[in-house]
Formats: sequence, C-alpha cells, structure tokens
Amino acid sequence: MECPPQPKPDLIISTPPAPDSTPAVGSTVTFTGTVKNTGGKKITNETFYNRFYIYVNESSSNVLTLSPDRSMSSLDINEEKSVTSASWTATAGTHRVLLCADGVPQNGGNIDELDESNNCASYVFTTGKADITATNASISTLSPTPSQTVTIDGVIKNEGAASVPSMFYNNIQLQIRNSQGTIVSNWADWNSLGGINGLSAGAQRNVELSWQVGGVDGLNYYFRICGDNANDVDEENENNNCSSIIGPMKVVAQPVASVDIEISDSSMVFSEGPVTVAYGEDVYVRYTGTNVSNCTAVATPSVSSWSGSVAVGSSWNNKQVLFPPSASNKLHRFNISCVSDINGSTVTDSSAVEARVKPGNTPLLASSRSCSSTPTTVSLTWSSSVLQDGYRISRSTDNVNFSLLTTQPSGATSFSDNGLTSSQTYYYRIVGYNSYGETALPPGTATAVGCQVETTDLRAVSASHSGGTSSGSSITFSGTVRNTGTTDINSSFTSSFTLVDTDSGNTVRTFNTSGGSIQSISSGQSISKNSTPSWTAVPGNYRITFNVDTSNDITEADESNNSVSETFSVSGGSSPAPSVDLKAKDTEDSGAYKQGPISVDYNDRVRLEWSTENITLENTGGNQNTCSASVSQGSDSSWTGVSSKSSISSDGPYEVVGNNLTTTTVYEITCYNLSDPSDPNSRQSASDSVTVNVGPPPPPEPSVDLRVRPAGDSGVYSNSASVEAGREVELVWELQDSNAPSCEAISPEDGSGEFKEELPTNSDAMPNQKATSAKLNENTTFTIRCNDSRYLESQDPQDSVTVEVSESEPLPPPTFEEF
Repeated sequence: MECPPQPKPDLIISTPPAPDSTPAVGSTVTFTGTVKNTGGKKITNETFYNRFYIYVNESSSNVLTLSPDRSMSSLDINEEKSVTSASWTATAGTHRVLLCADGVPQNGGNIDELDESNNCASYVFTTGKADITATNASISTLSPTPSQTVTIDGVIKNEGAASVPSMFYNNIQLQIRNSQGTIVSNWADWNSLGGINGLSAGAQRNVELSWQVGGVDGLNYYFRICGDNANDVDEENENNNCSSIIGPMKVVAQPVASVDIEISDSSMVFSEGPVTVAYGEDVYVRYTGTNVSNCTAVATPSVSSWSGSVAVGSSWNNKQVLFPPSASNKLHRFNISCVSDINGSTVTDSSAVEARVKPGNTPLLASSRSCSSTPTTVSLTWSSSVLQDGYRISRSTDNVNFSLLTTQPSGATSFSDNGLTSSQTYYYRIVGYNSYGETALPPGTATAVGCQVETTDLRAVSASHSGGTSSGSSITFSGTVRNTGTTDINSSFTSSFTLVDTDSGNTVRTFNTSGGSIQSISSGQSISKNSTPSWTAVPGNYRITFNVDTSNDITEADESNNSVSETFSVSGGSSPAPSVDLKAKDTEDSGAYKQGPISVDYNDRVRLEWSTENITLENTGGNQNTCSASVSQGSDSSWTGVSSKSSISSDGPYEVVGNNLTTTTVYEITCYNLSDPSDPNSRQSASDSVTVNVGPPPPPEPSVDLRVRPAGDSGVYSNSASVEAGREVELVWELQDSNAPSCEAISPEDGSGEFKEELPTNSDAMPNQKATSAKLNENTTFTIRCNDSRYLESQDPQDSVTVEVSESEPLPPPTFEEF
C-alpha cells in the first residue's frame, strides 16, 4: 500500500523588506519584512536563519550581507512574524534589498520545506540628498523714508529627495552700489534669518526680517535670501541656495506738508501781516497749502465769516472778513489748521490784524465775572471786554479798601491769586483800561466779586491693635483718618504704621497699609486702614503710631495732627527664629529675581534683592549688625559693604547693585535676632546664598603678522630686510583670526614670485606660512590682507614689510699668467 506524502512547512516572505525610515545619504537605515509558514506543518523548536542582502545600485556584483542573520525557532501554520535587519549606512543611488527565509537563496537551509524556491522577496528604493533653495523673496518697499521700518520675507524650501534631520541657518546677503551703479560693497552676509531645526523633503518654511532704515545717503541696496549659508547640509545642488535679487532699494527724503496764509486791508496788497485798519473796517485773507487737506479756519476772538472748514486748492483764494464794531479785542488773529496728507499731523499758519481804538472811547464792562477757590488759591474768570489795552485787578479783604494786585493783557480772561490764607474771604475788582481811562461803571453796578478760600485738613483719629498680646501672636494694627477740612480731597495720599520698642527706643518695624494709598476723601469723611503684613509678637513694651500723608502730598491747614499712637505690652515666650531670602538677576534683566545659580556675561553686573522675617536690632552696645553680607567665592566690595547697614529694622525687600564681575561669585547673607530680647547671649541666625556664574572673556581682536629674510639665509625673520639686487627673499606670516578663510597679497600689485594674489591660510599650514619672491632689483614693499567676513574690506587685518635693494658689486676683471 502506498502511503500519502507527509506534510511539510513552506516558508515565504509575505511582506517585502522595506526601509523603516526615509533613507537619506549618510543616514542609518534598517529594513523590516514578514516571514510566513504557508505549508502544512508547524515548525517547533527548529532554529532557522533569515538573511538580508543589499544589491548596491541594483548590481549583482556589489552585494552586501547585513550581518548578523535573524533567527527564528518556531512558526505555526499560516503564522507570520516580522524580522528587522542589522543597520546599513545609506549611499546615494537606487538599491534593492533582498530578504530570504531559512538561509542562502536556492541553497536550502535548516528546514525541510515543501518548496525551497520561494523563500526570498525584494524591495527597490532610492536614496537621495536634500536640496535647500530660497524663493519668493520680496520687500515691503523699495523707496523707504528715513527711519521707516522695512520688511524682507521669503520661503526656504527642501526640494531634494532626502530630509534634513538637524539645524541649519539662513541669512540675507547685501550688495551696495553708488548712484553711478559702481559696486561699493559686493555680496556679503548682512543679517541672520535664524535657524531651521530639520526640514522634510518637499517641506518649506517662511522667513522674515524687519529693520529701520537710516537717513538719505544716495546709495542703492540689493538683497537676496540665502538658505544654508554655513553649508551645514550635504545637498544635491550647492549652487541654488540663494533667491533672486531684490532691489535696488533707495532711501528717499520725506515729503513736506505746508500751509501759508496772508492778510491785507482794502488795498489788496497781501503780506504776512500784521496790518492795521480803522475800527469797523474790513480785512481780507487768502491762503494755500501743499500736501494738506481738511483745513479749518479759526479767528481769535471769533469772527463768523472766518470759521469752519475751508477749501485748499492749488491757487490763491480770497475771502472777505468783516471786522465787527462789537469786536472785543484790539488784536485779532486769523489761523488756518490743515491735516498733513503725508503723516496725518496738523500743519498750521496764522496772520494777525490790529484795530485802532476810536478817540475818546474807554473799554466796555466785562459782561460776567466769577471766582472759585482751593485752600490757598482764588481763580478769577471774566468775559472779554471791548477796546481795552488791558485789565487792572484789585483786591480787598473788607470790600471797601482795594489795592492794585496785578495788570493783565488785553486778551486775558482769567487770573489765579496764590498763597492765600485758608478760610479768609477776598474781594476782587476787574476793570478794563486804555489810554482814555478805565471802564465806566453804571450806577448800582456790583464792583467786586467775593470768594472764601477753602480749607483742607487730614487728622489721624485713632490707632489700635488686634490679635492678642502674648508672645507669638499674629497682631494686626488699625488706624482711622478723617478729613476735617471744608473741601473734598480728590488726590491720593499714603499712610503707614510705625512700631517702636519703648524700652530701648528702637524702631522695630514700619508697616504699609493694606489696599495701598487712599485715592480721595470727602469733607467730614473717615476712612480706616489696616497694616500689612501682620506682626509676630515678641515679649516687650511697644508703641504703635498711625501716620497720615507720610509723603506730604496734601497741603493742609494743620500739619501737626497727622499721627496718633497707642501703647501695649506683649508677655511670655521667646522670639521666633529669623529667616532671610537672597535672590539675584542681571542688571539688564527686567524680569523677576531668581534663587540661582544665574549666569551673566563677562564684566556684567548683577542686582541683588533680599527680604527677611523676624529680625531685630540687638541691644548689645551697637557692635553687632542685624544682617551681615559676605562673598565666599570671588569678590564684590559693593556686597560686603551691606554688613555695615546695622540700621536695617524691617523685612524689606532691599536692593544692591554689584560691581562688574569677571569670575564666578557666591554672595551670602546672615541675619540675626535674640530668642530672648532681654538676653544678649540668646543670638539666633538664618543664612542664604546665591551663585552667579560668569562667562568667558571676549576673544582677542584679529591680526596678521608678516615677516621677511633674504632667501637662503638661516637667520630670524624680521619686519624688514636688505638684499643685493637680483636676490630673492622669503616671506612668512602668522594669522590670529578664525573668521578669515583666505589671505591675499595686495602689493606689489603684479605679485612677485610665489607671493601672489591668493595665499593659503588653512590651519595645517599655520603658524608660519611661507612664500618666496621673485628676484628683486629695487626697493619693494610686500603687503598681505586677510579677509574677515565680520568687517568691511578697509577693516580686515593686514601687515607690510619693506625690502631695501642695493646694487651688487661688479666682478673683478680676469687675470692671465704668461708661460
């Protein structure tokens, strides 16, 4: 009887081995595929190996095996397992990766399979490079005015096949030409656009730079945006990194807005004025403007025919203005104000016309007079009179006996009388005058206006404490202020509490009030304030004083009633331990103080802040400080001087600005109190410190040193040399500048021997790079200049040496010997 065939496993690659990430030249890549058992038998405890091959550029003659092979020991029927290769460093090109289950293809393996020919599968992929380009470059304006902000923007794009995994930097390059088109400064890096940290293939980023232009200089500026300016990216094409050129940009002068007004009498001969006309005669005004609109005419005093909006054209406009008989002033001024079309500002011009007073006419009476007062001042106002040269103001305290106080000009309508006595009533007469006399007062007319001066007075009414009177209690102080004056106070003033130890006479602490300043207080109103923060009680006898208007912001009738006090005692217990908190920041830092450590630049300064709790002056004869400062590393005399501030008696915070630092400095502070105020030996303390790390000093300035000696001479090189005609010299130079990629010989202009235009400056050739001149027949100066990208050409480091050439002595004539 014939037995049926036994089932066998059959291994295939169900998923071809694809790269685990987008391959880029130089990147590390792994490949993952799937092995499947499509046979009729399960593989159990039988180890077999799976191998990956790379056919570089799909060539069968350049095959790499990715070792080691990946093993499996079991695989059920129809079961799949993924397998990942060892890593491979990608190269450019199109490659094929092959995965074979159970060993070498076509050669069998450890597993007896149904089909040994289907164990492999492959995947073709391409590895490329990134390609950084700059496109869409644009500028906000090519004709800015001085100080205008200009913006350049564009797009940095990766047009290559591979991603850029790391940071690369971009900038704007600048070329400058004069008005004739001659290049003044050729293309060079001008301003940074910052870095881009990675860019996928096909991705792009917008970049932008804004700056404020200078004044008009007649130069033409050209710009271009360049990606990867430091060549940080290995690219498919290194010649397409810059955008198209933007320009030329030229700074132009700001246009000017102006308005002009002229005036005339009936002769129609216009001028800037003033003109003089008879009382009641007409005047004529004309005006024009440049780069203006929305003009408004105003006359002072007002004239109905010269008011409101007026049109401004390119030609003169005539306007008749009637000077009315009821005019209230001898001097009239006509103004025109227009809005600039350039920047929206207001442009004004004016002319004036003067009216003569008819003989024999005295000024008319002002139609209204009034007054108002403050605690020390009376303010007078009145309506304008007619025909006056000015006003005389007299004052009285009894409305009977008046004395002249002041003389005011004809256009005045107000006056303030200062330095008066609070609560006193004053009377004032206001009359116009001219060369013909003062204002005639009709019978029964009130001749004076009276005002009583107001009073302002703040009084501290009460001071108290709450929260207990035993040691360790949290005590809050309260105080009340009342406005006992006759007028409201509508400006802010501050108040505070002062705590004094009545046994020693020392001030324990000064407290602010919660809620800050009092903004206003009406006449007769009382306002209460509490202290902040609360005070932790220490045994002893004390006086708390509530102080009002501590900065003397309010002028008062009585300044002696601005404080009130209460005494109290605290019993038992001991003083709580002190505490201190020290912080620092750079003096240029506008942010918050930090606990540290902080870092500052070389030779910078720091600002130190410290605050304390529960510190008290020690009653030990004044030879100990409340807080003492020290520097445990480095040196800063401005900080150690804090230790002399034995008068510190409140919790702060306090501030000190340190000296310039050149090395890491550790600032320390220790504060003290007495656990038992009656025992000078019960001293307890608290300390804090902050560390300031200082950066390195700036690098030295760049320089190049050129020296010379006669060729073949074994002596030292020096700054000059002397040789005979026809001899060569050797030149060496040393460059101290990491930013200078190349040097050039700039004299002699035609070069001389090996000392020619382009000279090597690579670091391997440093420090003594060497060149030899041609044979010299006259005095020669050799000059070298090294190009530093941070400077203009005129600022690049350079050096020169001079060789003096003397005539060689002629050879003696030959001699002959007779035989």
